[in-house]
Amino acid sequence: MGRHGMTYAEFKKIRSVLSFGPSDEASLRADNWAFVRNLVTLYNKSREEVVTPGWLITGDETMVAWRGQNGVLNIMKCPHLSWVPRKPEPLGVELKTVGDALSGIMLRIEICEGKEAMKTKKFSAEYGATTACTMRLFKPWFGTQRVVAADSWFAGVKTAWAMLDNGLHFIGDVKTNSSLFCKDALVAATAQETGAWATYSTMLTTSNGKEVPIYSVSHRRGEATHTFIASCGTTLRGSSTKAYFADDEERASGQEFELYRQAPRVLNDFTIAQPCLDRHNRYRQYILAMEKRILTNSFGMRFCTAMHGILFTDCFFAYRYFIDKEVDFKAIMGKLAMKLMHNSFLDKDESPRKSPNGGRGSLARLAVSSRRAQAHAAAPRARLRRRAAAAVHLLRQEDLLRLRLLLDEPLRPRAAVPGGDKGQEGPGQGEDRRRNRSSSTRASLAMPKIRCCAQAP
Repeated sequence: MGRHGMTYAEFKKIRSVLSFGPSDEASLRADNWAFVRNLVTLYNKSREEVVTPGWLITGDETMVAWRGQNGVLNIMKCPHLSWVPRKPEPLGVELKTVGDALSGIMLRIEICEGKEAMKTKKFSAEYGATTACTMRLFKPWFGTQRVVAADSWFAGVKTAWAMLDNGLHFIGDVKTNSSLFCKDALVAATAQETGAWATYSTMLTTSNGKEVPIYSVSHRRGEATHTFIASCGTTLRGSSTKAYFADDEERASGQEFELYRQAPRVLNDFTIAQPCLDRHNRYRQYILAMEKRILTNSFGMRFCTAMHGILFTDCFFAYRYFIDKEVDFKAIMGKLAMKLMHNSFLDKDESPRKSPNGGRGSLARLAVSSRRAQAHAAAPRARLRRRAAAAVHLLRQEDLLRLRLLLDEPLRPRAAVPGGDKGQEGPGQGEDRRRNRSSSTRASLAMPKIRCCAQAP
């Protein structure tokens, strides 16, 4: 980082005092998550203003891994920990998230703050915790007639009715939340062959008195039967879905087989949306892995790291969807890092100035000066070594000056030869001249030493 304006030591100093929201006791007593709440609020606001999703949006869970302390009134601790065994990172803070199923961009986040805290949220008194959370997440798109596809945590008859009542369609996988859902009758009506499905339908009345159809769909997948609720789509035969399974005899060797399983079209739509946020989480947690690379004991810093990971992963999915479908994740992350260090979108007054100290910032220069001053005061032997080195340097300079004096010495004029041509030497005169020159050279080499400050003749 030092080549681009910041050293690692400077980064550590900034990180030690970095804050993301109010951390005083009064603010934390009013809101246990006040010190990171702004990160989520501003993210949701930015996505709502900038990103327009397609016709299919999805809901799922995202984990922020945390194995540190938990508690309140302390920005170093996590206010509420969740344990979700089915997740690759089961311990940490659970986030309910919304994503655009076509591009893969995350659109909205809500922190799971615990049962008691979630009961005080909007829509909870009217719809209950699960449906109320779904309503809050998808509220920006009420009345747009988009299709919401969500997993079993969100899915239920009450949630489908609430979405219809607010101008959204819903497709969901019903597992445990089977109240008012004809699950047993639907499973019994499903044939035994793989890929078979059965359908029931009924009419729901919205708050404005309009009657709309709603469907329950089953789908046989091997020995298991999955049940879904949908308020849109068709149960006509759609595209076959690819499934992988291992035969009992070949399971020990790990050999897998492919199976193309028939499915209704409404489940084709659900299959498009289902892996969206899981894929986003995998890129963020296991390929980018900022939470594993930047280690910290501060939960505020960990949450900030996770939010940055979400932003960077969003950039990758947006680039892949709109510009280059074959782009490599690590390559685009490297380009993004360079662009952030040399941000051309900042104003000239806000952009980081180039440091005159070879890329080091002012804090780094102050730290270097301080270390030099401490070494000068606490290490007299080091001063002696430096003075000795300086004396050796002066001696070398004296030798160079003496050599310069020798080289700049003018040549003596040659004696004229009587009766001879100009420029010709008589017998024995050349040997005398060479002897005189060598004696003058020895005399000059034996001259007293000259100080470095002496002026050259």
